[in-house]
Amino acid sequence: MTDKTKEELIEEVKLLQKRVAGLIKDESRRKELDEKVIRRSVELARINIDLQDEIKERKKAEEEARALKKQMEFVLGATKTGLDIIDSGFNMVYIDPEWQKAYGEYEGKKCYKYFMGSNTACPNCGVAKALKTKKPVVSEEILAKEGNRPIQVITIPFQDEKGNWLVVEVNVDITERKKAEERLLIFSEAIAGASDCFMLTDGRGNITYINESVCKTFGYAPEELLKMNISKLDVDPAFAKKIVQEVRAKGKWSGEVANIRKNGEEFTSSLSAFNIKDEKGNLKGTMGILRDITERKKAEESLKESEKKLREDKLLLEQKNLALKELVEHMERVKNKTKEDIAINAEEFIFPIVKKLKMKGAPPKYIKLLEDNLKQLVSSFGRQITQGSSRLSPREIEICGMIRGGLSSKDVSELLNISCQTTEKHRKNIRKKLGLSNKKSNLASHLQKL
Repeated sequence: MTDKTKEELIEEVKLLQKRVAGLIKDESRRKELDEKVIRRSVELARINIDLQDEIKERKKAEEEARALKKQMEFVLGATKTGLDIIDSGFNMVYIDPEWQKAYGEYEGKKCYKYFMGSNTACPNCGVAKALKTKKPVVSEEILAKEGNRPIQVITIPFQDEKGNWLVVEVNVDITERKKAEERLLIFSEAIAGASDCFMLTDGRGNITYINESVCKTFGYAPEELLKMNISKLDVDPAFAKKIVQEVRAKGKWSGEVANIRKNGEEFTSSLSAFNIKDEKGNLKGTMGILRDITERKKAEESLKESEKKLREDKLLLEQKNLALKELVEHMERVKNKTKEDIAINAEEFIFPIVKKLKMKGAPPKYIKLLEDNLKQLVSSFGRQITQGSSRLSPREIEICGMIRGGLSSKDVSELLNISCQTTEKHRKNIRKKLGLSNKKSNLASHLQKL
């Protein structure tokens, strides 16, 4: 072996020693790394175990929260409810899915920002009070981000396993209830100011509510009425108890009752009574609507008297009409008999004389006029022409009789010894007074119809 070879071997040994030393150092590092990995794995395992425990606890808390929500829904009779959990820093740490779905995502946010729309917590809010007093609190809040919808909040404080204080909130949407309360308020005000008497009684007839009209009608103070039984307001207490029993049995009753005021005055009223039940059908009491009908009864009595008098007057009038009818019939018979008598007398005594005048050469026109007038002796022409609204003069009446008898204007002029112009003037006046001016009606035909 040469010197050069020894040197090379020495160098190779040195390099080998360095490599061995490096390997030893890397092994130490590897062992350290392995120890660190083992320690980290242990820590991760512990964290995983803690996380699993936390998940289990969280699920358990959520199940308990859902169960509590169902219990609260049953107790409150509400359909729109939500449950959430808030820590002492007012952070929303849990919200049930239904509540979250209905009113938006706000888990992890500050509760006062969501409910009150504020950047600072109110010291008088339900959460603050519950955390301070460590007692449940019932309050009303406004969902600021949901159109200011009103909710009722039942806040219950509790401690977790680490001793931290939190609160669980049961939120009940009372929008519909508020609307119902407003309608109920309007209805209550309407009842309170109604002119009719409204009374509520329990199952035994004890008065539990009255409106102002009850006090005015019966003369009692409100505190007096609210200590009374309904039977004390009736003239016949036994009848009042019978009404109460019938309402309970049949659900309603209506009719007239005799009531008595505080001063002892009796009056008649119209009563309608019916049962009041809750949503489950349980009897809560009886509502009675009463109206004083004293004046109406007086009016009915007065009307009955008026009807009675009217019937009597009608009977008397019928009797008078019957008597008047008999009198008219009698007068008609007398009138007809008179006509017959006149006709007979004219036929037996006057017409024979007319015949004799004809035989002695009397003017035919006078004879015809006399005959016509005698024939019309029992007609209504004379009465109509003299008593009508035409107001004819005696000369015009005389001319009407001649024209009705068929005489011409010339004949009338000769018989009356007047001019034809005068006769025509009389004819025009007669037509005017009889309403025949500017009409084609024949005067003689018109007069013959009278």
